[in-house]
Amino acid sequence: MLISNRFIWLHLPKTGGTSTAKLFRDLKIPGISVDPDHIDAKHESIENRPDGVNSATGKKIIITSRRLASWLLSDWHHKTKKWV
Repeated sequence: MLISNRFIWLHLPKTGGTSTAKLFRDLKIPGISVDPDHIDAKHESIENRPDGVNSATGKKIIITSRRLASWLLSDWHHKTKKWV
C-alpha cells in the first residue's frame, strides 16, 4: 500500500504492485509512505490498517488491475513456485 496526503494506492497481488512500489520508493517523493516489499501487510485492506478508515478520509483510492486470464496465469505460476 502507498499512502500520501492526497491518495491511497492499494496493492492487489499480481498486478504490478512491487514494480509500482519500487517506482515510488525510487522517486523519493516527500509525504508518501510505501510498504516494504517483504511484508504481507502490503496487501491488507484499508480497514485492517492501524489507522483504518480514518486514514482514507478525503483521499482518492487507487488500485491497479489486470485482465482476469493474465492475472490467473500469473497467480498460478507464483503459487506453483512456492509448492516446490
